[in-house]
Amino acid sequence: MNTIQDSPEFIFCEAIINRLRENENLRPLVLEQPYDRDDQTQKLALANRQYDGTVAVMPAGLGMDWQGADNARVRIWTARAAILVMVTAKTEEDSGLRRSSALLAEVIRTLSGWDPDAGDELIKEPWFVGTADLMAEDVADLENIVGRVVFLSRRMRV
Repeated sequence: MNTIQDSPEFIFCEAIINRLRENENLRPLVLEQPYDRDDQTQKLALANRQYDGTVAVMPAGLGMDWQGADNARVRIWTARAAILVMVTAKTEEDSGLRRSSALLAEVIRTLSGWDPDAGDELIKEPWFVGTADLMAEDVADLENIVGRVVFLSRRMRV
């Protein structure tokens, strides 16, 4: 049986998860495996009800930033991850938007200036690409959840 190496985007997601779980405040909120929409939505909803929120790290693809005639031979790709920050929308305390923004800020503080050197061929420190509102209304188990997404990228060898 052939052994295929893991994808850089999953390696990157696992490194992000490990970094976030080093933060005591985030540890109980962070899903331990990269999020897979197809089989973890119920787990995500359960975790969100059990704690004050949930943080899930999801692979967001590989991209090639190189251009020109030699781009097909380039082994340096950009691994992307989406970090989903979710809270229950309706509570008696703060608004969901306020709580999700605070949780997002804690995630950003935890990952800012982070430069892992785990010997797994990560070759450039990660950078933030942007944030967006999380749209979960169409997912049956997540209808009362609001949140934000922050995108993080890192160049890696494939």
